[in-house]
Amino acid sequence: MDKPIVGPLRKTRISTLIVIDVLDECRDEEPTSSFLSVLPRYEEKVPLAKLFITGGPEPPVCSGI
Repeated sequence: MDKPIVGPLRKTRISTLIVIDVLDECRDEEPTSSFLSVLPRYEEKVPLAKLFITGGPEPPVCSGI
């Protein structure tokens, strides 16, 4: 996530909204919860980026949040 997302956002310093829609539709349960658990690591690196994540009350989504 550093090269494709975090790096460019840090360089531009533009307020950005990242939308991840229907997260519960992922085929594999583990990547869903893994993705959600990694997000807090990047919160301070890109303070101008805000996330809007949608998904149903599926166990991998709930456990990741």
